[in-house]
Amino acid sequence: MREISSQKLKEMRREVSLEFPVDKTMQELHLIRWIEYLKTREMSTKEKLDYYNQAKQFIRSKPR
Repeated sequence: MREISSQKLKEMRREVSLEFPVDKTMQELHLIRWIEYLKTREMSTKEKLDYYNQAKQFIRSKPR
């Protein structure tokens, strides 16, 4: 899994704020999607499935 530098993250934030200037929710969603892509783009399909299945255990589908 690749790490994203703070400089790259700043550039990404700047770009999404230009794409969605009035919608903070869309900015955050697009940024998260972009970060996940960059972190996993060099993984094989099996590695991606393992990565997301492992992450699933930390996600709650229903509020407590």
